Amino acid sequence: MKKLLLLAGLFFACLVAQAQPHIGIGVGVSDIASPYPKTGAKLACTVDAGYRLALPANFVFDPMLQVAFHGKSSYGILYGKVPLIVSYLAKSIEIGAGPYVAFGFWDQKNEPRYYDAPDSSVPIDPWAESAFGYFKKFDTGISARVLYHFSGFFCGVEGSYGLLDVARKDLSKSFSAHTMSLNIVFGRLF
Repeated sequence: MKKLLLLAGLFFACLVAQAQPHIGIGVGVSDIASPYPKTGAKLACTVDAGYRLALPANFVFDPMLQVAFHGKSSYGILYGKVPLIVSYLAKSIEIGAGPYVAFGFWDQKNEPRYYDAPDSSVPIDPWAESAFGYFKKFDTGISARVLYHFSGFFCGVEGSYGLLDVARKDLSKSFSAHTMSLNIVFGRLF
């Protein structure tokens, strides 16, 4: 058993020693697809860091830590994401896809609540309700990207779609929602 653990540790150390670290940023649009009446995509941004591990036949495995913002015009959730992307490299073009898991750790809701007087326009507390009142914190889905590599940098398009229904079922049984985003990304390979 000790030999097996030692062998697994050495194998992992060899993989990490050959890994290529990278950082990236992205800007785009995101939405939470739902029948909620306040529709409209929101400006999205992502920041990520990861290690690229070379696989046989021009493939790479790219686990990352990513902070991503998903939302609508009236609310949004900041997610910590862990995408596990497998990509194919064809010269300077990279095409990849893979699953991700995410956990929401900050939210906002921009719809102010007003006093009950019919003609009152004074808000009680514009941040009184949070987006987590409507949506679950945990999400998982699929990410995909197409990147162009040049001189140690990369740029391209990255998108994600949440497969889990993130709507809270205790609010409405007919309400469903899925996160989605599309970003233009830029980054640096070290």
